[in-house]
Amino acid sequence: MATTEWPFAVELLPLADLLVDHKYQRPPQQAFVDKLISEFDETLVGILDVAHRGNGTHAILDGAQRYQALLKFKQTAWCAVYKGMSLAEEAMFFYRKNRNRRSVHPFYQFRALMVTGDKQSLAINKIVEDTGYKLGIAARQDDTITAIRASEDAYSMSSLFRDESLSPSLRIMRASFYGRKGGKEGEIIRGLGKFFQNFEDDAIDYPWLIEQLAGQNPQTLLGRADDKAATARPIQPRAYWMAKDIVEIYNRGQKKGNRLFPSYIQGRK
Repeated sequence: MATTEWPFAVELLPLADLLVDHKYQRPPQQAFVDKLISEFDETLVGILDVAHRGNGTHAILDGAQRYQALLKFKQTAWCAVYKGMSLAEEAMFFYRKNRNRRSVHPFYQFRALMVTGDKQSLAINKIVEDTGYKLGIAARQDDTITAIRASEDAYSMSSLFRDESLSPSLRIMRASFYGRKGGKEGEIIRGLGKFFQNFEDDAIDYPWLIEQLAGQNPQTLLGRADDKAATARPIQPRAYWMAKDIVEIYNRGQKKGNRLFPSYIQGRK
């Protein structure tokens, strides 16, 4: 009955037959692995999820960090073995298993989605790379964006004027704030996205916008948005207040006929 009720079989497998596919798996989190080793308890290891790939090898779907710790103590591991999975299906399993785990950086979830062929994730990644950035977890690198969720949010900000707002947001962010502290924070991306969502390209003087934003301290922009979100009424997200702030910054020094209308920025109702 078990073979018909469940999509996997539990088997005791040699650790030597297991592999970690870094196309979708995150690399060893050494601090976490060290903690597992120092507090190792074989009764708490549980079962690893693996995909049978043929030739006696199995790709670890969930449990790669426990696997690293097991290598110190064991030669085998109990595994839930899934058969017939494609690489995309393996990556989707990883994504579904980890999407709500706070300990897993959103980048690894996003990368797994790309392996599945998810069109939105592939489109976002292309936009990021086309604007001279890359997605990752190394925040210290000026070219690396770690704000995965914010990038997804800006991409989803569509309107009659735009299919997505991530492309102009990253172009302006790079031209105005590149290399500056706070210059690629998630709320900067969301705020720019909210701004561009509401205005068509023909209404915006891009060189002027870049010049005005470059004269701002990104951290000050973030601080003002935080203050407004905490105290202003009606209650609106930080991206809304940052977009309003960007309109105000843009309008300073502009002739009356060239100014943007702050009322175009729509918040939550």
